[in-house]
Amino acid sequence: MDALDVLSVYRGTTLLVHTLPEGLPVDGVTSVGEEIYLLRLKEGVDEVEVYDVISYHLLRCLTVPNIRGFNDMTSCEHFLCLYIACQ
Repeated sequence: MDALDVLSVYRGTTLLVHTLPEGLPVDGVTSVGEEIYLLRLKEGVDEVEVYDVISYHLLRCLTVPNIRGFNDMTSCEHFLCLYIACQ
C-alpha cells in the first residue's frame, strides 16, 4: 500500500473521506484523541507519522530511538498511550 485511504463507515455504508499522501508502505495505523498515528519503516530511521484527525495534515514525526524495526502498533484512549511492537 503506497497511500492510506481514510474511510468513514456509517450504518453499513463506507465512504472514502481522504487519502493520505503517498509514501513508503504503511505497517500500522491507529488513533488517539485528535491524532492519527501512521507507522512506516524508513531506511535507517524508524518513525511514526502523526496526522490531524480532521484535516489529515502531517503534524510531526516521532522518532523511536534504538528500535530494530516495527511490526505493528495500537493505542489506548484511556491512558493516551501508543504501543509499538518491534521485531
